[in-house]
Amino acid sequence: MRRACLPFLSLLLAPACAAPADSGGAAAPVDTAAAMAAVEDVWSRWVMADTAGDADAFVALFAEDAQVDVMGAPPMMGRAAIDSLVRGMFAARDYTSMDMRIATTYVESADLVNQGGGYVETYVEGGRTMTEYGRFVSSMMRQPDGQWRVMYVMAFADSTTPAR
Repeated sequence: MRRACLPFLSLLLAPACAAPADSGGAAAPVDTAAAMAAVEDVWSRWVMADTAGDADAFVALFAEDAQVDVMGAPPMMGRAAIDSLVRGMFAARDYTSMDMRIATTYVESADLVNQGGGYVETYVEGGRTMTEYGRFVSSMMRQPDGQWRVMYVMAFADSTTPAR
């Protein structure tokens, strides 16, 4: 019985093992400069919303199904969860400066860019001015509406010190 099944099984698996059909041409080149400009724009709006304390503008930078992992906070899935964290943080702190320091960039496609680096953020909380130094990784994607938004970000502070 086993030998009778082998030819039948090979007929079923043959299409799965075949080389993919030629689509008729090479993939279109990725416009790396356009993708980089779009991501730089997102970071610029991130810094503006952060230092202005504009929770609506900040949350709008994230895709509906974005995920955020920030040290000291539970993992957040979706814009509503991100919104609740951001509003609480903006209510507790007055962010006065933010500097994103991009160390690595990978333009994966015309619609996906991954980055990593560091950040320096200064804020006032409880009457004390503090500066936080940390690291992050992020993924940004062009959404169906054409806008680039954050899909994933993980950030953690390396140190927080009184501002100078």
